[in-house]
Amino acid sequence: MHRRLLLAMLILTILLGAIEGIYGRVRYAGDAINYLNIASAIHAEDSKLAFNSYWSFGYPLLISVVTPLFPSTADG
Repeated sequence: MHRRLLLAMLILTILLGAIEGIYGRVRYAGDAINYLNIASAIHAEDSKLAFNSYWSFGYPLLISVVTPLFPSTADG
C-alpha cells in the first residue's frame, strides 16, 4: 500500500515537473541567482566564493553536479 502511494506520488511529481519544464517560463527569483553564482564558483574551483557564509553550500553543490547533464540552450 505505501509502496503504491510512493510510486504514484513520484510519477505525479515527474509528470508535473515535465509539464512545467515544457510550458513554464524561465524565471529566476533573487535567491536563485546567488545560488547559480555559487554553483558557477564550484565549477571554477573558487573556494572563496563557493564557501559563502550567507548562502548554504548544499543546494549549489547539487546544482553544480546536475547542470553538466543539461547543456545550455538559447532559452536558458
